[in-house]
Amino acid sequence: MDGYYALPGGYQQAGEDVSAAAIRECVEETGVRPGPVRPVCVLPYRAGGQQGLNFVFEVPEWHGEPIIAEPALFDAAGWFAADALPEPHAAWITDVLRLRESGAWYLEVHQD
Repeated sequence: MDGYYALPGGYQQAGEDVSAAAIRECVEETGVRPGPVRPVCVLPYRAGGQQGLNFVFEVPEWHGEPIIAEPALFDAAGWFAADALPEPHAAWITDVLRLRESGAWYLEVHQD
């Protein structure tokens, strides 16, 4: 999603727990080491002919100062209030915020 703001993320490696993957990706992309992660929701992923699941976590505490740890992949970073997200941002972030607010843990998307 070049040019869009999104949350840190990536792929789970073979043999890796989902939460461990979230922590690893956060460290790799932001330089920040999360404390305990809490699952928020699961979303379907469909792009470029591939599909899978996105597991989204929240992190109430972390260690370190955020940086752009992969400058070849990211141009900008920042902290934004949920009601003041920058544009353009990944549309799925809005879905995550709605699910979190409603207490639902997954988003079901039907294809016709």
